[in-house]
Amino acid sequence: MIRIAVVGAGMAGLVCARRLQQGGYGVQVFEKSRGLGGRVATRRLTDTCADHGLRYVASQGEWTDRLILPLRQQGILHPWIANSGNPSAVETDRFIAPNGMASVAKWLAEGLTIARHHRVLTIAPQPDRTWSLTIETATATPSIGDFSVVVLAIPAPQAVPLVAPLVTQGLPEPFLVGLEAIEFAPCLTAIAQYRQERTPAFAAAPQAVSMTDSPSLAWLSLENSKRPSSHPIVVVQSTAAFAEEFLEATDLQPIGMQLLQLATDTLGFDFTDPELLQVHRWRYAFPRHTGQVSWLATQYPLPLLCCGDWCGGDRLETALDSGIKTAEQIHHWLSRHPLPPIDW
Repeated sequence: MIRIAVVGAGMAGLVCARRLQQGGYGVQVFEKSRGLGGRVATRRLTDTCADHGLRYVASQGEWTDRLILPLRQQGILHPWIANSGNPSAVETDRFIAPNGMASVAKWLAEGLTIARHHRVLTIAPQPDRTWSLTIETATATPSIGDFSVVVLAIPAPQAVPLVAPLVTQGLPEPFLVGLEAIEFAPCLTAIAQYRQERTPAFAAAPQAVSMTDSPSLAWLSLENSKRPSSHPIVVVQSTAAFAEEFLEATDLQPIGMQLLQLATDTLGFDFTDPELLQVHRWRYAFPRHTGQVSWLATQYPLPLLCCGDWCGGDRLETALDSGIKTAEQIHHWLSRHPLPPIDW
């Protein structure tokens, strides 16, 4: 069986691995962290959870439409009609996961072989025309080989140090230049939990607000509008400009409090004085300079492909499209037979 390594278990990596496995290939996914889905992320709290990456899934094109359907049928996604404080701005095509948006990634990962807490340090071609990967784990740094193809489904800046050493071994320099041209914007996300006695007051709070005119705030979400909780929980995400100013701060708690104060000043509802506050640093939040193709691919020195939402855009639809088309390109190289129809 042909073995393929997929580095990164974000949405592009998961759909790529799933599509390849449907085609009969042996697929091994390596993920450096504990979680799956990349920015489709959920933080576990006292008796509930909060989505601190992707807030909801919406129809963005063919692939999101085809993903939403089975997820709704299986009860993983539910419609989310949330009060934004502006009745004329209510959206009706937003879908949330009561168990957290990460459950979407977990569903895509079913049946895949995924090694978590495995950070890929190097990729290297071997004399037998296969790839070998050096992996950093909690206890060792093994080399794992015998892969015919490697897919880097990670942010382009993280792929660059893996790819750059290969230029001396035959990798076309334009491949590396294409990766280096991709830039990402960061963001900071505050997850605030409030005292239980404040629950009645939060009935009047906006539930889903995008603040397109704010220099510091991108959006706010009241997580209680998605799922039951004994405590009000709010997630506030910053703009890239705000995050760039504070990205390297050693203590993010004051930065999170600043975001809550800005939300209070902007929306006229008191989001200050949380009972608990967590702040997440997204270093590679949104592609700023994106590629013009759905994937980067080369067969020199061996088959190597890069994919992600940075290939042509910054949306979930782009990530799904990139992962699927990357799998189809690999199959085109390796087989004369068509892939079976997509079965999520």
